[in-house]
Amino acid sequence: MFKKLAASLKNQLTPKKQTKNMITAFITNRVKFLSNFVSEIIFSSTVFIEKLKNLKIPGVTVFIITLFLYRY
Repeated sequence: MFKKLAASLKNQLTPKKQTKNMITAFITNRVKFLSNFVSEIIFSSTVFIEKLKNLKIPGVTVFIITLFLYRY
């Protein structure tokens, strides 16, 4: 009986495990947020580059503008 009680107590979330789970959840949420943010920037840049191409601007100019945008 004592072994079962000890096992059940061991399986419960301790404050250390709760803290670890909270930190893991926070990091996961930040990574998802940053991933979505970067995806949005890449998508916006792609749309902008496509619009520049539709304006019949020479490819070298589009390349230079793209480099300038990514630099800043």
